Amino acid sequence: MKKGAASFYKQGNFSGITLKAGVAKPTLDDVTITAGVDGQAPSFALTTVRSKLTTPVAAQNSGFVDKTILATHKAFTIAVSNMYVAGSPPNKMISPGGDLAGADITVLGVMSAVHPTVIMAKKPGERVSRFFVPAGGGAYDELKTMPYSVIMKARLQDGAQGGMRVTYQTWSNKTLGEQLTTITELGSGGIP
Repeated sequence: MKKGAASFYKQGNFSGITLKAGVAKPTLDDVTITAGVDGQAPSFALTTVRSKLTTPVAAQNSGFVDKTILATHKAFTIAVSNMYVAGSPPNKMISPGGDLAGADITVLGVMSAVHPTVIMAKKPGERVSRFFVPAGGGAYDELKTMPYSVIMKARLQDGAQGGMRVTYQTWSNKTLGEQLTTITELGSGGIP
């Protein structure tokens, strides 16, 4: 999902999602999550995901990690909700006649600012799962590999008509224990 873009179709049955009234083209800033699809507050997801991180986080990266977890939780909640909204692009994709109809579907929340959600699909007879990310305009791109740390999963039961099971994953990321960026100040001459 591009920064600021929200693929939010309707509230469906998830009462923890609120869309700002009167917004024709919502962004993520127009959506408020008070409870995820598991019924828990975003703060619960933050605490749980942080507790499942098996590698240390450097003090200077702590805020970045928390912000990314909360942004992923928001995008994940919207993505799972949209799977059940009739007519939404992800619902069309998994409904009868869609490209992934009949597949085992799991929505992944991942530690990525670019693609905070990934759809994992495995059709009957396929040996490996395939991974898809939103490409805009209701389209999806298939990833060649899964490069992201998975922090939460929602396995859909019975496709577009069933329920789901949300789990929080044990994860690691060695780079979070180190300084992620270095800013070098130039002398009084400023930027060349």
